[in-house]
Amino acid sequence: MTIALVENLPVELDDVTGALMGAVTTEFQQLMSWDGEGRQLVFPRDHPLLGGPECLVTGCDKVVFHTKDHGLCVGCAKRLKASGQGLEEFVSTVKRHWRSIGVSNCRVSECGRPSKTSRAKLCSAHLGQRKSLGLSVEEFIHHPSVKSLPGFGPCEVAACPRSRDGHSRRYCMAHYQRRLLEVHKGSTLDEETWRLTTPAIAQAGVVSLLGLTDRVVVEILYGLQERIAAGIRHKDHHVRPFCDLVRARQIGSLAELDVSGLSKMNAALAKGFLKHVLRWTMSPETERHKDTWNGAAFGMTGSLHFEKISQPWLLRATQDWAVDDAPRHRGTNPRGAMQTQINCIVRLSESLRLNRPDKGIDPRLLGRDDIVAFLNRMRYLVQQGEVAAARHVTDVRHLRRMLLRMRSLGLTQPDQPLHGLPEQFTLRPEDIPDDPEDTAAGRDIPPEVMRQLCDELDALGAGGLQARTAVELLMDTGRRPDEICKLPLDCLERDGDGEPVLVYDNRKALRNGRRLPIAKATAALIIEQQQRVRARFPRHRGQRPRTAADTCREPSRHEAPDRQLARRPPPSVGRLPAGLSRPHRGRGRRRARHEDAALRQGEDLPLRLPPHLCTASRRCWDPRRRPQGLDGPSPTRHYTALLQGQREAPTRSGRACHSDAVRPARQTSLAAGQGRP
Repeated sequence: MTIALVENLPVELDDVTGALMGAVTTEFQQLMSWDGEGRQLVFPRDHPLLGGPECLVTGCDKVVFHTKDHGLCVGCAKRLKASGQGLEEFVSTVKRHWRSIGVSNCRVSECGRPSKTSRAKLCSAHLGQRKSLGLSVEEFIHHPSVKSLPGFGPCEVAACPRSRDGHSRRYCMAHYQRRLLEVHKGSTLDEETWRLTTPAIAQAGVVSLLGLTDRVVVEILYGLQERIAAGIRHKDHHVRPFCDLVRARQIGSLAELDVSGLSKMNAALAKGFLKHVLRWTMSPETERHKDTWNGAAFGMTGSLHFEKISQPWLLRATQDWAVDDAPRHRGTNPRGAMQTQINCIVRLSESLRLNRPDKGIDPRLLGRDDIVAFLNRMRYLVQQGEVAAARHVTDVRHLRRMLLRMRSLGLTQPDQPLHGLPEQFTLRPEDIPDDPEDTAAGRDIPPEVMRQLCDELDALGAGGLQARTAVELLMDTGRRPDEICKLPLDCLERDGDGEPVLVYDNRKALRNGRRLPIAKATAALIIEQQQRVRARFPRHRGQRPRTAADTCREPSRHEAPDRQLARRPPPSVGRLPAGLSRPHRGRGRRRARHEDAALRQGEDLPLRLPPHLCTASRRCWDPRRRPQGLDGPSPTRHYTALLQGQREAPTRSGRACHSDAVRPARQTSLAAGQGRP
């Protein structure tokens, strides 16, 4: 293998490298004590993400990274274990007798040579002169006959910032001895390659970037800056081996580094640095024409994959649809929903490739027969067990909506990807299959388990009243965890009859100010939490404090720790009742919240809402209106039978709670047959 050698030459940066270096802020360069000529990263010890406390042993300059070592560095912790002493006795009696790492300059003013040892503090020439004069170091450096000496030049190892040890040697003392040792062991690496690829002498808190190309240096600087800004901790003994690896492979950019076979830490650093470098040059305009999109360009995580769409016209049309659809999603990460819809196009592309002689390359030759072939193939995949019945219905609905959306975007116009696509190439409402019957047991929590969980609510109080309050509100109202954790302080109001009403924001559907009638016992929980929040933050008069948020946070930091609720350890409630099997999949999360709330309020059977109320549109169901694209049993009869079967159930307070407590407030008028509110 031929290695392209890299030397530390003062060349001008190219446009991309120079622009990336301009993105490295002056504050970060000052934080890392960065010098463009010396190229040394100095990790500040007082920084929470880059440093750590110093070792307790006097004279030890190492950093403590592990709390298990009780304030000692790794080396001192090993010496403590070998000594058999206690920690206090070891720290007070141990004497530093081990060798130090690093070099210092000769103490003679303006002397350009390094000191021979850390104890001598003088270079070899001045050390011999001091011994001949018989003076101490302090007396010697002020003696009139002492003169400064010029240095021998830098060590010729590309990564080494030290000076040479003499006129006849090309390296510093450490690298000179290292080279002799490798030659003695039979190293076949030529000296020219060795001096360009061998790492610098490790020094605590310092990482050398000498010997790396300008592009790699800038990529590491910018990646490290962005990762620190993201709150990721970095240690010098992790970054140093990564830089040594890149130097040994002599690559021109981190994009050329093959991460397969690397250690877990080196692979993580390579991917992390390169991710931020790619994001710096990324934009929706640069990503939209690629077969795989980086979601960061569109404000989401992960990637969107289009590479399985084999027809160029269909690929471009799907990408145009995705560009239009991405900003319409309100969730924090819509990548999963978008990829699901893109996969519908992938199935259509696969059907065209298998059923047409031209593999579907020319859109002008397509027609109704190709749609029928696609529908038949989907039914075949369902029968073979490759596609679930529910996925079959969802994919056909998504595909019909996407094809209509592509036409409405003008993609059938001249110079557009769908130009010439026949009108017959579309899905009709009757092509959408019926919803499969929900014969599975679903994921309903059995009533016996719900009662057992309710009996053990006192165990949650041991971990904090906030946790129990949040859990009880979840059980009583059926709301989402983030909706409960982000309740404002004034979330409790009264209706015209004086009954309590919960006011919350449905951020997922962008429907704020929702009003949900609740039981008096549930209102009492909210009032108690309001009192605790006001007692903890008496000076706060705004509406931003959260009632169910962890009160360890200041309310003015407009952030609700809903994830902290999920990380709390669950209490032990014993074994499941005998005869209960593991619940099956098949019940949506939205329906699960409503049914569990019904169980919490004392229902013998879960209240099953019709699937039309659980769609992504979150629109209220009107019995007089049939939804578009729905073909099958009459949803009106389903909903009417449901309303007739609803009944009132007692709550913990004994007051009858109507079904409004387990569905959005705008649907309350449906029980009276009034349709939309």
